[in-house]
Amino acid sequence: MAKKPESDCSCVIDTNGLHELATASGNLKATLIAHLQDGTIGVPSWAMQEFKELYEDEANELAPYVAKRVQLSTHVQVRAARITEELGLGFSRGAYDSHVERHTAAVALNKGYVVLTSVDNVDAYDGMQCTVKDLAGWAEEYAIS
Repeated sequence: MAKKPESDCSCVIDTNGLHELATASGNLKATLIAHLQDGTIGVPSWAMQEFKELYEDEANELAPYVAKRVQLSTHVQVRAARITEELGLGFSRGAYDSHVERHTAAVALNKGYVVLTSVDNVDAYDGMQCTVKDLAGWAEEYAIS
């Protein structure tokens, strides 16, 4: 069972970040799991749901370490809608598009968090005006500060 976080998180992780964390190895994985456990990294409910649908075994492996869950709220939905409008993204691309990045960016903007994602997914946040870092880069910076 994950420990109760002592304070609010400072980062939120998206589906791609969760997958990269689950497949990481060595010290990087241990460091990131420790930050999940202490609540530094918050896991949005929508990202965890998508992660579980795509990678059930990996999601089950990480679930016990998640101390801070972020719930979808009206504020997040409004900010995500504003991001959609500002970027001119229009309607959903399909029935399976849950807009994980937009909702994750909305939380980051509303709370002043950093978004954590995979190296390959950083560009998905272009124009969303939130701070985005890849997991390894963030872990390295976090260790230095």
